[in-house]
Amino acid sequence: MIKGIISKILNKLDLKVNAASKKSDINLYLKIHGRKAIDEKRFYNVGQASFFHPAWTIIDFFKKQDGTVVLPGDFAIHHDLMSLQPLPVESSSAELIYTSHTLEHVTNQAVSFFLKEAYRMLKPGGIIRITTPDIKLTYRAWRDGDTDFFFWVPNSYPDGNWHEFNLKIPLREATLTQVFLEDFASTASEITDIGAEQRISDEEMYRIFSSMKMEDALDYCINRCPVELQQRFPYHHMNWFTEEKMGSMLNNAGFQEVYSSRWGQSRSAVMRNTDYFDTNTPRLSMYMEAVKQ
Repeated sequence: MIKGIISKILNKLDLKVNAASKKSDINLYLKIHGRKAIDEKRFYNVGQASFFHPAWTIIDFFKKQDGTVVLPGDFAIHHDLMSLQPLPVESSSAELIYTSHTLEHVTNQAVSFFLKEAYRMLKPGGIIRITTPDIKLTYRAWRDGDTDFFFWVPNSYPDGNWHEFNLKIPLREATLTQVFLEDFASTASEITDIGAEQRISDEEMYRIFSSMKMEDALDYCINRCPVELQQRFPYHHMNWFTEEKMGSMLNNAGFQEVYSSRWGQSRSAVMRNTDYFDTNTPRLSMYMEAVKQ
């Protein structure tokens, strides 16, 4: 559930690829999907509240702190992925589903539930495209002591507002181990202000990863992130993904045709438009797609 606050952070850190202008591509939608699909907005972007395209419906968490739900327009649906409730979309009706840097904010149970919902929603031949951080890249950089990989750290929170994002200190003052941990299991890190009762120190991190397989060590860390804190601070991360893990979860959701992709290389012609898609930190992202048979 990436909310407006995430866009604010990313804009400050200059982590997005912004197009100078977004040219209309409605004719491509008409050619491939037809007028009815456009008029009914049967294209669903899950987790990007600031996204707008005339053919797409946004599904995101729009509840404010006072409990009110304020939608940006009739092209938006309020939904909490952590609720494990069905999405209000007719079965076998969706042309495409896209979600970018959202699933790392929710539990594995919520991800599995969402993927099953995506399978239900898509019409036969429909495609889901998923992009998340690639944990193999950040793990390798941490293991190798490659501080330059973490390009967002030196200039993080230039306004001195890290406290607004539940951090005790700016990332540039943290150890590389705590930066790595905060990037996939935020509330288990020692640098979050309000976090897990038992935080993971640098020494414990080294013990964990030296005694377990990478995947088991990552799971151990995210299991230390209290769900109630994630609901309070939804901009934090509490999950990790590799192509193997995401592929397995897509298979378990019912998708038989699952494959890795690359930036701007979707099987869907309309999702190859990088004015609208794959704009979030491509240098540390992975891309997966699946087709409903």
